[in-house]
Amino acid sequence: MEAWELEMVKMFNDSKNKPIAAGFIVGKVIKPLPNITVAVGDDILLDKEDLFIANQLYFKHTHQANEYHTPVPKPLAIGDEVILIPDSSGQKYALIDKAGE
Repeated sequence: MEAWELEMVKMFNDSKNKPIAAGFIVGKVIKPLPNITVAVGDDILLDKEDLFIANQLYFKHTHQANEYHTPVPKPLAIGDEVILIPDSSGQKYALIDKAGE
């Protein structure tokens, strides 16, 4: 193998042994649904292919004025903060909800 190939193998092996951070991450909506883009810090942009999006963020429904119901969440808007949970690979994220205000 050439030197660059050995270096590439070393990089892949090193990345396999790095621990994945556990817990949630807060992202910011740059572009809303349906073609959503979420920024994580200054370096990472996630689009819909990188996200598993909770159903509650997709579906909206309405109610009659006199009907009892639980609050309906507002749709995601540019600038909203959202709660993300990375999968074990760190390549996909579950977008579970809008962060509370």
